Amino acid sequence: MTIVLIAGLTDAIDGAVARAFRVATSAGAYFDPIVDKIFLSTVYIILATTGSIPWWLTIEIFVRDALILVSAGTLFVSNRMRRFPPSIWGKFSTFLQIALALLVLISRAYPGSELSLWRHTFIWPAAAATAFSGFHYLWRSLQDLNIRQKKPVAADFTS
Repeated sequence: MTIVLIAGLTDAIDGAVARAFRVATSAGAYFDPIVDKIFLSTVYIILATTGSIPWWLTIEIFVRDALILVSAGTLFVSNRMRRFPPSIWGKFSTFLQIALALLVLISRAYPGSELSLWRHTFIWPAAAATAFSGFHYLWRSLQDLNIRQKKPVAADFTS
């Protein structure tokens, strides 16, 4: 529990400092979300393996993340987009996923506390936000592809 809390806090501080002092790098913007997803995915695999959360939620999170990776990769490879910034819905679902993981970890550290009740209640909003953000990313990717395909190509009359 302590490791997850410290990792989350240091990640938030790191991002805030980079933005405040405008020292964000393109490598950091690229790798930070990947590292965050790997860390959160590892936490969810462990929680599902121990029976602390349902496997279907872990699978849903993985499917959404795979959808994001495929969408971003497709847009990048096709030279249609170089940036794939997170949406407010993606950030919200990630926030709920982190909050749920912390609730589960805290309730396991303090069994019988009221947090055990909250953890079961919190699964559904986290699942709904994850599904909604996945559909939103898919919709946004399709919109970006359509917009870029419909842009007229400038004719080259110089030759």
